[in-house]
Amino acid sequence: MFELFVIGSLLVAGAAVLGVLALAFGLVVWLVTLPFQIIGWVLKGAFGIVIGIALLPLLAVAGLLAVGAGIAVLFVPLAPLALLALLIWWLVRRGRRSSSRPA
Repeated sequence: MFELFVIGSLLVAGAAVLGVLALAFGLVVWLVTLPFQIIGWVLKGAFGIVIGIALLPLLAVAGLLAVGAGIAVLFVPLAPLALLALLIWWLVRRGRRSSSRPA
């Protein structure tokens, strides 16, 4: 029975040692590859900025068209009311000019 306890303890200790070795190996690999990862991030960022600057005018025009279409959809039904308001304003201004002349 004591032998099983010793074997089990040795297996647990061996697993702990292997875990620490795997952790150390992973840390070393991460430290070796970190500069390449940083270079990759910098290049991705620069490429993203270049693409973003190149696409900015296209996206601005698309946004302007989308907003313009939204404004047109909003104001086209209001056009008759605006024309009626302009007609009333024109009639009021015309009537005020003719009545202000001395007879």
